[in-house]
Amino acid sequence: MPKGSVNVEVFKDRLRLAWSWEGKRFWLYIGLPDTIVNRKVASMKASQIELDIASGNFDPSLAKYKPQKQESISVSELFDQFVEYKRRKIEADTFAKYTAFQKHVSVFFKSKTTISVSESVAENFRDWLLSDRSLEPVTVRERIIMMNACWEWAHKKKLVLENPWADVKVSVPPKQRPEPFTLTEMSAIVHKFRSDSNFSNYADYVEFKFGVGLRTP
Repeated sequence: MPKGSVNVEVFKDRLRLAWSWEGKRFWLYIGLPDTIVNRKVASMKASQIELDIASGNFDPSLAKYKPQKQESISVSELFDQFVEYKRRKIEADTFAKYTAFQKHVSVFFKSKTTISVSESVAENFRDWLLSDRSLEPVTVRERIIMMNACWEWAHKKKLVLENPWADVKVSVPPKQRPEPFTLTEMSAIVHKFRSDSNFSNYADYVEFKFGVGLRTP
């Protein structure tokens, strides 16, 4: 890519701009599907950025170039941007949770815009996640925290006006502590060790551990 040039790309069926400035990589999400008319819009924005770079008026915060109306960005696109932002800031295992969550966001919100997300919509999304039996409540809570963090980040970037996720809670049942063996159960376990020729040499050790309450780490 020539120095100072801004390319129009397609990312997840939406247009975005990509360029480098002072050794740093930048992306600007246009929020529009790839059509001839929308490419002209994207090209005009690209020309504006190229002119600012050439004249020394480039805004590295990108606030100057972002859409001024919140309606122009979809929930899925916003979360995709947030995931890209987190890519170099978290470990690979943690990042995988974000990418796995993208499908849920896309399926539920479809093409809905961020301005359509009220607290009640956010709660509906939480309930929808909880209805998925493959997701534990603790996982749902973790994902609602992701959405809250996404909106907080977007608010700082002036992509959204308010955060509907701030007061959305997920109840997680406390973990039940394991119940200890009864005396009868301990006696039966020790007897089983003593009566089995393959494990009888461990019987005294098992009985000792039961007697002093030691646990194997």
